[in-house]
Amino acid sequence: MTNPQDRIPAGDYRQMQRALPGVETLYHLLRAVAQTRLADGDTVLIVGAGGGREIETLAASPQRLNFVGVDPSAPMLALAQSYADKAGVSERTQLIEGTIEAAPGAPLAGLATSLLVMHFLPDDGAKAAFLAAIRARLRPGAPLLLADLSPSDASEFAALTPLFLAHAGLMGLDRERIALGLDVMAGLPTVSPTRTIALLAGAGFGAVVPVFQGLWYRAWLATAV
Repeated sequence: MTNPQDRIPAGDYRQMQRALPGVETLYHLLRAVAQTRLADGDTVLIVGAGGGREIETLAASPQRLNFVGVDPSAPMLALAQSYADKAGVSERTQLIEGTIEAAPGAPLAGLATSLLVMHFLPDDGAKAAFLAAIRARLRPGAPLLLADLSPSDASEFAALTPLFLAHAGLMGLDRERIALGLDVMAGLPTVSPTRTIALLAGAGFGAVVPVFQGLWYRAWLATAV
C-alpha cells in the first residue's frame, strides 16, 4: 500500500505539522508522560520515528532513556538520525527502516508512541494488527500515546475544514502546502474516536484517556494490560 505521507517531502514535514492546532502541546504532553511514567534505562518505542521530533523531545528528559524507532521512509529516518546526533543520544538510539513488525521484541518498552501514524492504515484488520504489535513490545502497565486524525464523522470533517485552512494560513503555510495537506487528509482511512477506543481495547490496552484535541486531531493515553 502506498503511504499518502510519501507525497510530503521529508524536509517539509515539520513545517506542515504547524497546520495542526496545538501540535506543540502534543509533544509537551509526551515529555510529561515520560517524566511521570519512566525511569533511567527505560526504552521508548517510537512508531513512525521519521522526522525525529519524538527523539528531540524526549532526549531532554531528566531520565537517561533508550530509543527504538521504526519508520518505512529512509529519508525521514535520516532526519531522525540527525536529531539524535544533535541531541547526543545516538549511542542510545536504534532506528530501523520498516514497520512496527520490524521492531525488536526485547527489551520490552516502558513507553510507546504512535503520533499521526495509524490513520494511514486501513481498518481492514491492519489497524488492529498495528496496535497488537505495539502491545506485544510493551511491558504490562506501560503507556501508549496515540494520536491520529479522527473526525467523529464526515460532517465534522467538513464543518472544521474552513478553520483548518484559516489556521494553516495564519501559521505561514503557503497555499500549495495547505492544499496538499488537506488533500492527503481527505484521503486517509480515518476512524472515529469510538472506533479507536474499541481498537485499543481489542489490542490489549485499557484505561484509555483522551488527552488532546486540535480540530479533528485527537490523542489518547492508553495502558498495556
